Amino acid sequence: MLVVYSLKDVSLVSGGHGVPEVIGIAVTVGPHLWRRQMLVSIAGGTIVYMLLVQFVF
Repeated sequence: MLVVYSLKDVSLVSGGHGVPEVIGIAVTVGPHLWRRQMLVSIAGGTIVYMLLVQFVF
């Protein structure tokens, strides 16, 4: 549900928009599949997404 809400206003086909969201989702899914630790996955994805939005994009 959170993924759908996060991506509802993102246009993935125009320019570089959507790149931080896709990277954030990948960083959330990766550790979750690896360690099955929900809080670590969510925190890691959120931190990476916020750093990307604030400093890179």
